Amino acid sequence: MWIGLYNLIHRLATWPVVALLFIANVIFNQGFSWRQSQFDPQIHLLDTRFFYNPTKVQKLLEMLGESGRQKYAITELSLDLIFPLIYGSLLAVFLFRLHSGDIGKSLIMLPLLTMSADWLENGTAAYLALSFDGKSSTLAWVGAIFTATKWVSGMLCLLLILKNGLAGVFHLSKTSSTDKS
Repeated sequence: MWIGLYNLIHRLATWPVVALLFIANVIFNQGFSWRQSQFDPQIHLLDTRFFYNPTKVQKLLEMLGESGRQKYAITELSLDLIFPLIYGSLLAVFLFRLHSGDIGKSLIMLPLLTMSADWLENGTAAYLALSFDGKSSTLAWVGAIFTATKWVSGMLCLLLILKNGLAGVFHLSKTSSTDKS
């Protein structure tokens, strides 16, 4: 599986694919802006938080009301089902391009962890919203762990991309300045 995933990322790691993924990312972010506009501006949905507990989930689901919980669940199982594949592919392509050798092969598993945690978070949030009975649920702890995992692994991906991206830029500028001498 690992080699198959690596080979897939290798085939996808082209500028046209990156451009398409970036455009899809922008479009989906507009979808998330639309979703947020359907709710009170004070409401912070679970996937925008770093961590939460059952009591906070209960309060959020009460604030959303029946129709809000349904909208939230539907977007978790539609919009937010596809989005992790888009941003995860972008992260994987950039990590592939910026890291070579065995470390690069290992690092592309990090976006897979991020996407998986996001999908599990979405499923948990949708279940909590659809099954809400007015009480707090200990399942919220599981969702919170998925959410924190998503944020930590995603930030780690971004930091690795930034680190090696900047290293590449500075390497190019040093090479250019030594070529002129």
